Amino acid sequence: YVLAGSAPERFSPAARLCLLGGDHRRFPRTYCRADTILATECLQAGMLAAGGSAAQQAANMPLLAPYKSYLALLLAEHGHARAAAAYAADAARALQGATTPESRP
Repeated sequence: YVLAGSAPERFSPAARLCLLGGDHRRFPRTYCRADTILATECLQAGMLAAGGSAAQQAANMPLLAPYKSYLALLLAEHGHARAAAAYAADAARALQGATTPESRP
């Protein structure tokens, strides 16, 4: 409930939330892990399912594209080529859907 109504933001020391489960203020080099990316994707899916303004916020999350690209790299390194290709395509779609300079990573 502490972060209720908060959506993931671009990495910055002033951001309240970058990835769920990752402390970007205390651990700026290691907050980005597969589990934090997947948890944030679950948040995004929940926001999309909720509809209304939450769905609009979730649809406008191209800032997750770099994290999805990183997850694709991790999957490819572990031999999951199809899943890696799907994540890379998803990241590309998110970036193509970005229409404002503020929403681009």
